[in-house]
Amino acid sequence: MSSILSGTPIVYFECRQCKCVLQNPTPDVLDEWKKEHQGHTVTETRKYPLFDLGYNDLKKAGELAQIANELGAVIADIRFMPHTRNPEFSLKHLQEVLGDKYIHVGELGNANYKGTGGIQLANTEAGMRILHGLLANSAVIIICACWKRSECHRVYVAKEYEKRYNVDSTPITRTSARDLLSSVEEKNNPQLALW
Repeated sequence: MSSILSGTPIVYFECRQCKCVLQNPTPDVLDEWKKEHQGHTVTETRKYPLFDLGYNDLKKAGELAQIANELGAVIADIRFMPHTRNPEFSLKHLQEVLGDKYIHVGELGNANYKGTGGIQLANTEAGMRILHGLLANSAVIIICACWKRSECHRVYVAKEYEKRYNVDSTPITRTSARDLLSSVEEKNNPQLALW
């Protein structure tokens, strides 16, 4: 079984005078570090993880909601047109199922999704600002329909975000999605853990 993904942020403490950084310290280590830097300007920064997922790997929008809840994440739908033949993943249904955990970020949609040319994001700058704002408060899962990540524009979006903001993105693969859903099922049914 692969490891379960985590939506927990990486927490950085930086001393402006000493130019040193402490990452994800335990409370004891943090207390000691703050004593050493007493009187200095110390800042705390949280970097939440960015995930990407092709929802065609899922059967129902409810599974997407379970994954988002398990990771403490919001869903950023980066399809240019959030309509599909599968009503489970239409804009309206996703809004109903996910509520305030869902946002359509059409600015990061591939305006050339029907064309034969390359990827052309609708409005990269505006889309990146929206994504950055979402990641300031929680983990984010960017979604598109494509199951084959290597051919999907979500990789382009994730790599562009990584380049701009120094945040690594993590794909949610079929295996990791199944692991997350199994974990949710075990939490909801403790009897399964006994098997």
